[in-house]
Amino acid sequence: MAVARVEWECPGCQKRYAIREDIPQPELCPACQEEQRAIADAASQLEPEIPLPSTLTDRRYRPLRLLALALEICGVLAGVIGLVGLTTALIQGAVPVVADSAALAACLYGVGYFAIFILAFAIYAAGGALELLIEIEHHTRLGRSEHRGMSTEEAGSG
Repeated sequence: MAVARVEWECPGCQKRYAIREDIPQPELCPACQEEQRAIADAASQLEPEIPLPSTLTDRRYRPLRLLALALEICGVLAGVIGLVGLTTALIQGAVPVVADSAALAACLYGVGYFAIFILAFAIYAAGGALELLIEIEHHTRLGRSEHRGMSTEEAGSG
């Protein structure tokens, strides 16, 4: 029993093939498919692997990362409280020239809220510094493993 065949021309090399009628027509002939696969493999070897930031891939130091995030959130909240308090103290009339007790109290509140506002920057900076130290450690470990010829997966596991 003869199988019906159709003539098909490869768009890559322009060779003609007789393929079975009941199967879908291929995009390329086997030789062109192999050549295209070899080109894709060579291109994948030329492309450098770009490592993702360690915050996305590294699960090390999770408690420290959470502490850094908590410090940054506390810094933002303290900054908002300090700014609102400082604005309120200034609106109430914190003028240090007047010797009135209400004005003196408003002035002291203003200075206190300004100190909270400045402290908020320090708290936020502490969180950022903690993240920076974690990143420095991570990149130091990566650099050391690349110097020894280890892959990043081997460096992350040890």
